[in-house]
Amino acid sequence: MIHRNGFLAPAKRAAISIAAAALFLIIAAAGTIMQPLRAASSKAGSCNMQAYTLSAQASQKLIEYAMPQPNSDLMSTLVGSDGNIWLGEMGQNLLGRFNPATHILDEWPVPNGHNGVMDMAAGAAGDIWFAEEAGGFIGHFQPQTCAFTEYPLTAQSGARPSPVGLTIAPDGKVWFTDISTGLFGYVDPVSQSVRTYFLPELDTPGTPIPYDIAADSAGNVWIALISSPQIVRFHPATSEFYTYTVPIAQAQINAITVAPNGAVWFAVMSGALGEITPGASAPKIFTPPAAFGNVEQLYSLLYDIHGNIWVTSSNANALIRFNPAQGEWSLAKLPAPESAPYGISESPSGSIWFTEGAQGANRFGVLTP
Repeated sequence: MIHRNGFLAPAKRAAISIAAAALFLIIAAAGTIMQPLRAASSKAGSCNMQAYTLSAQASQKLIEYAMPQPNSDLMSTLVGSDGNIWLGEMGQNLLGRFNPATHILDEWPVPNGHNGVMDMAAGAAGDIWFAEEAGGFIGHFQPQTCAFTEYPLTAQSGARPSPVGLTIAPDGKVWFTDISTGLFGYVDPVSQSVRTYFLPELDTPGTPIPYDIAADSAGNVWIALISSPQIVRFHPATSEFYTYTVPIAQAQINAITVAPNGAVWFAVMSGALGEITPGASAPKIFTPPAAFGNVEQLYSLLYDIHGNIWVTSSNANALIRFNPAQGEWSLAKLPAPESAPYGISESPSGSIWFTEGAQGANRFGVLTP
């Protein structure tokens, strides 16, 4: 289903992005080839902000908030360092900040056109980084000054860049994936520059297409491929790649995170979770109980403060929790059908925040486990 704003509904977006990327993705080399550095393009904001007070709609342990404008097409959600909830509004080209104590939503328009805010990451100083899928930028926003800085990515063989995944490494570099060019790379906030890398050649047909990305404390970057059943580990200091094959045929891996113990968790869109423990050569796979029904279209992944794994499922219209220590699964259905939960994040108190990406939903919410 296509939204009236022209963006794809969350349940369809990933699959169609793969097809689109495959049509025009031509990469002449692979491995550790690096693209030239690009200077950052800065644009200061003028605090063109709108504020709204939202009403809460409670249902058992779950509270939802309706967005003030239609067709927000909510994608990512993020808990900032100050406890505020950040929202990526693809449909309205806005960054939203919600204060859970006051119920006030502040919204800022993203500059340079309708750029499609996808994944987000929180800086230590209250700043926000975000990927702009439709615009080909990595964006940086400082709410204290309302200043946006946008870093343009490089086109490859006629393919416009489309960044989707984003993470901040311990050294402060902002890593991203680009589904259109097949590249991944980082923004260095210190040098104000961008560096990109090609993925290595794999033993599977077609060109590898990265989707989500995570960084660990040992300096490795982990890349989930949505084009093949593989996860790539990259060590920037040595330019070495290592590939893990997921034992699920035609697996599309679109969410990945690193736990505090160094284990790498990932989600397969067809309805499974996986773990790569430190030193392991192959992933472990975990599948939800059959009683949960169709749990395909898994999206955002979260490792919470209690050691649980959370994932959103558009098909099940639910948030799914897995406790790996006890092997226990639980499922929290959303009140309205076909809400299409997408983004997920956790507050310091352990509350789980999520977005509802369906056109008719236009909501975000919080679950108290």
